[in-house]
Amino acid sequence: MVVDMLNSGDNDVYGLITLFGLSAEEILEAGANYEDVVGLGSILK
Repeated sequence: MVVDMLNSGDNDVYGLITLFGLSAEEILEAGANYEDVVGLGSILK
C-alpha cells in the first residue's frame, strides 16, 4: 500500500510510514523506487 501511495504522489503516505514505523529497507523490499525512498529520508528510521 505504501508503494502504491508513493507512486501516486499521495501525501498521506507519511502518516502511514510513521504509524507503522517502516524502515527504508522494508519499503525498498516492497518495490519502491530508490529515489522515492531517499526523498523520505527525514521520516524513515
